[in-house]
Amino acid sequence: MIQLIDILSQNPVGYKNMEIYKRFDKERKKKQVGWSEKVLLGMETNHLMKTIETIANLLEVGFGFAGVEIVRSNLEQGNSKNIYFRQNGKEVFCIFLFCDVRQFTDTTEIMKHEIFFFVNKIAQVVHSICHLLEGAANKNIGDAFLITWSLAEEDPSKQKSSQADKALLSVVRIGIALYNEEFFLDSVSISAKRAFKDKIYDGKGSLIKIGFGLSAGRAVQGAIGSRKKIDATYISENVDMAETLEGLTKSYKVPLLMSGAFYFFLSGERQMECREVDQIYDNVYGETKTIKIYTWDMDLDNHIKKEEPEKHVHKIKRRRSFAKRFPISDASKITTKIDVNANQVGSKRSLCPDDFEQGMVSTYKCEKLHMKDSLSNGVEMEFNKLSRIRDKFDESFFNDFNIALQCYRTQDWRRAKKNFQSMISKYDDGPSEYFLQEILKNDCLPPKDFDGYGSI
Repeated sequence: MIQLIDILSQNPVGYKNMEIYKRFDKERKKKQVGWSEKVLLGMETNHLMKTIETIANLLEVGFGFAGVEIVRSNLEQGNSKNIYFRQNGKEVFCIFLFCDVRQFTDTTEIMKHEIFFFVNKIAQVVHSICHLLEGAANKNIGDAFLITWSLAEEDPSKQKSSQADKALLSVVRIGIALYNEEFFLDSVSISAKRAFKDKIYDGKGSLIKIGFGLSAGRAVQGAIGSRKKIDATYISENVDMAETLEGLTKSYKVPLLMSGAFYFFLSGERQMECREVDQIYDNVYGETKTIKIYTWDMDLDNHIKKEEPEKHVHKIKRRRSFAKRFPISDASKITTKIDVNANQVGSKRSLCPDDFEQGMVSTYKCEKLHMKDSLSNGVEMEFNKLSRIRDKFDESFFNDFNIALQCYRTQDWRRAKKNFQSMISKYDDGPSEYFLQEILKNDCLPPKDFDGYGSI
């Protein structure tokens, strides 16, 4: 038992992946050979060991990757009764994903006490998908979630690109999962479900919508609070930038915006697919600087409509339209459990539905999420599978938008107006709507101090 606590103090989150723990567990099982389950359950030492492991698993879920140092430092204190945490933080290098559920206030008013069923289903999807792609959940703030991907400045550029591509793929996969409204609303009463659909759905895309902001850079990781209550989190302008970009998605009418710093880490293939949406002024700690913001355009409706052939529809008659979108690979097994003991960061295992929270297996086929051998190769393969999302974003789309944006920046607003109107007519483009509104608001006359840059 003492040996288990020593192992936990070395790595309280990923201890089950350590060689020393594997040897310890193997030796423990050897000693238990010949003992019946009933006898083992009655042994106090066995009960204490299981309790310690359960507490360790709860610490992992409660503190997450950012809280490893807090747990480790307190376990190293031994018999000390006081809670200890470092007053100074630790500088880290990360990718930050900030997600926010749209129209959450209205949703809360409609669902009332049932809101926890709804928001926890969203958390299951966001956390599970990001976890499978090596992200670590950090904050749950009601309608918002913060996810991180660890980077090291000394890592080769290919490894950083791999992490950035995984973060982007997480966003795309979450966007696709949001179309499965059956999963998110199956625990909600019929009356609340009906009221929610009537008030929230705008006729476009999925019923449930989330905005995403992606940024990257340095941050300080540490504990905030007192000995009464502490939270492990990150503080940085880069964390704030991810949240700010998510907020700007409402203005630019796109689901995702990313900073230039995050764009820089993407692989060359993904960078070529991104679109520069605007350049904005940002005042950070009294210093004004310009920031380029990008998006990765996705036509999720097109992907969902064509995702599965008609032959899958017969598998579940009770939910015909739902089965057509997300066929169940084994209708007899519609629930599973997530392995809370799996290491949150750095896992190289294949992706399969067993990692999803209870119920998520009913929405995904194993081969859809499976990434063979190398995760980096798998990410590229996954993007190739998602080609339908990019069908309408051809060379003309990018050329037409860039011409319109250039006219806007050079104050040729009458020509910009015509070009943005054409973009809206052809592609129903959100950023073009934003710039057209700015032009119309000023009667096609740029303000005297306009220099081509937006502002936060």
